[in-house]
Amino acid sequence: KAMVAENSQRVLAQTNLSLDGYLRRMMRIADTVYYRVIKNTDLAEGSYTEALGLLYEENRDELVSLAVFDSQGQPVSSVPLSSLKGEANPAGSEWFQAAVQNMENLHFSTPHVQNIFDTPDSPYRWVVSLSHHVELTRDGVTEGGVLLVDMGFSGIEQVCRGVTLANGGYLYLIDGDGELIYHPRQQLIYAGLLEE
Repeated sequence: KAMVAENSQRVLAQTNLSLDGYLRRMMRIADTVYYRVIKNTDLAEGSYTEALGLLYEENRDELVSLAVFDSQGQPVSSVPLSSLKGEANPAGSEWFQAAVQNMENLHFSTPHVQNIFDTPDSPYRWVVSLSHHVELTRDGVTEGGVLLVDMGFSGIEQVCRGVTLANGGYLYLIDGDGELIYHPRQQLIYAGLLEE
């Protein structure tokens, strides 16, 4: 029994490190966008798009999109997705409100279907979002805005799915409010056919 418990703890510690790595990559991308792109560009003279495009290409295996919005929720620059869905309301969404109301922190969402931008090639992309309040410069004057980094949820899924515990045990992830982030039988739970 002690060996099983020890093995489980080792597996969980390894998983924790992998998930930590995933979140740190998101934070690193957000930092790069803010400090190297947003802070170095005056929107009256240039655009973020080219620099965001390069960052996206470097991280395209995990990144779904990078976007910067003004304080009204209007897109200032976004890659590789650029046209908003007709019903999209960035300013009213949780990630936007969280960034505006708590400016100091980075905010991570629970996994959800990307629902801001039109994606003709793959309409249902599951993502984890990081949002952060940023200061944009336009003609030498700063104004508030929000940076949104959408990472593919498959990164978390791969980390968790690869975990095998003794005696048919499995791993699942929940957030601080008890909302499911990952479960090996997530679809059944969402469909109400299974309870954890």
